[in-house]
Amino acid sequence: MQLQDLDVPSISKQAAHTHEAIAKLTRKLRTLKLQDGLTHERLSALGAILAHEPISVSQLAEIESVRVATVSRMITGLEELGLAKRQSDISDGRGVLVATTPKGKRAYERSVLKALEQILSLIGELEPEQLTAVKSLLKECR
Repeated sequence: MQLQDLDVPSISKQAAHTHEAIAKLTRKLRTLKLQDGLTHERLSALGAILAHEPISVSQLAEIESVRVATVSRMITGLEELGLAKRQSDISDGRGVLVATTPKGKRAYERSVLKALEQILSLIGELEPEQLTAVKSLLKECR
């Protein structure tokens, strides 16, 4: 396909609709009140820990795209809430691994269910062309 073959006005319109839908969803999700003392950042970290546990602090920082010091503070917050725990890395005496606690797993599951309810509600509010744009974008991101 050549550049001159593209329907630029249509692509621009679709991009605008996609941006609008994603921005709306992001705003709504950021206002979602999480339980168990979780912030959206802590929820993300808790999900990454759960998916890869036990995980090193540096691996978690890489997954979350933040500095190790930032992840360390997040882990401390999760530990204070009883949602995560640090443990020694038996393969590296100096290393520390992080895992979720049973309370952390339950808190993560509750928060994700609440977020999914919010997403389903928002999807119902989208215009058909917005929904089509979101579906197309998500399909391309796989």
